[in-house]
Amino acid sequence: MFYRFRKNKKGFTLVELIVVVAIIAILGTAAGLAVSGVVDRARKNTCISDAGTLATQINMYETDGEDYATLKAYITAKLPNVSVTWSGDAQNASTSTIADKGGTATVKKGAYSCKVNINSGVATAETTATK
Repeated sequence: MFYRFRKNKKGFTLVELIVVVAIIAILGTAAGLAVSGVVDRARKNTCISDAGTLATQINMYETDGEDYATLKAYITAKLPNVSVTWSGDAQNASTSTIADKGGTATVKKGAYSCKVNINSGVATAETTATK
């Protein structure tokens, strides 16, 4: 008799709705965890890429930077979206004195930082990112 009564009703029971909500919550949590790892790896890879681009621009400065007073001004103009922290005397070098200068430029993306070493005016990017 109960079965016949339920057969004529339309809709879902409370238990069925709770099960569906629980499944959606589990899937949402799994997706959120997967996405957070992807975002972290993307920041790390962007940091390494920006460091490589910075190293390339520093190496081009001697031939392409005659319109800029210092290496720091040249990099700021060429890479406006890259945050760079400088150490050493290379940042204040002109195109004629860059070969005698050295130092470090650090790129920061989120929690990651990547270093570019400058020795005698030649820049080399490290291929690792540190937190």
